Amino acid sequence: MKRILFITAIALILNSCQKQGNNPAGTEIQTTFFTNISFGDDKETVLNGFYAQGFTDAASKEKDAHFDSIPTGDGNNFIQLKILMPPHPEGFDFQGLKWNNVQVQLDSKGLFSMTFHSPSAGKEKIERQCRQLLRTLQKKGYGMARTVVGQSSIEGQATHIVGYRYSDGKRIVQFYRNDTGDSLSSISLSYTEN
Repeated sequence: MKRILFITAIALILNSCQKQGNNPAGTEIQTTFFTNISFGDDKETVLNGFYAQGFTDAASKEKDAHFDSIPTGDGNNFIQLKILMPPHPEGFDFQGLKWNNVQVQLDSKGLFSMTFHSPSAGKEKIERQCRQLLRTLQKKGYGMARTVVGQSSIEGQATHIVGYRYSDGKRIVQFYRNDTGDSLSSISLSYTEN
């Protein structure tokens, strides 16, 4: 059930990215991650880059070229996605926080989205981490604006998922608190190229 909701949230994010107008706002959003993985890289380059740094496939501890796929809005193409786990169980550092895993998404043009997921924690702790992340991203010059980034029905009725988003006209960075329905939350931070 959580996976379905997670994929629904990703589909909403992708849909909002496609609808996002060309809104140049100033500071360009980064395009390279983990030193050598960049938007537009093909599947082999992305996987080799992560595997070289000790990441493994979340579905198995073996190197695996298999990706899950979801159809795009037009129904003719697919987005390939994979969740990768860091080499250390305590996670990895990025933007001043610890992250549990990273999800990569590719289309026919290559890597176009990376989503970082934090470990689950109590809602108050996650709220503090969200404020810290907001300050960190603002210091980079990203004019993060509070906005609705999707819908969730994890606790019965559909509710808005409110987060923060910034676009430089070519790329979007956004994050939101992801409530799991058991008094725990996590943070999802996405970088997407239009």
